[in-house]
Amino acid sequence: KQMEDYAKEHNLAYYNLLDMTEEIGIDWQTDTYDTGLHLNVYGAEKLASYFGKILKDEHNIPDRRNDKDIAELWAEKCETYHNRKKELTATK
Repeated sequence: KQMEDYAKEHNLAYYNLLDMTEEIGIDWQTDTYDTGLHLNVYGAEKLASYFGKILKDEHNIPDRRNDKDIAELWAEKCETYHNRKKELTATK
């Protein structure tokens, strides 16, 4: 409630994504480490995709992954992410 009030007072966007978990597609049994408090990589991917659409559609934030100035860095970050995800899923 305090965060929501602060955002309203300062004319900031506020999203309580807990209210949107069904729309996001979060499954508390498979998308969290502890069945409800912390998202695992699968839940984080769902949330990131959902929130990315909010940023694009409601705040006009452009997708810059293909901008030549940042494409190399983006590719490096993606490779690191996918390698780490493979490590995590290999331990399941």
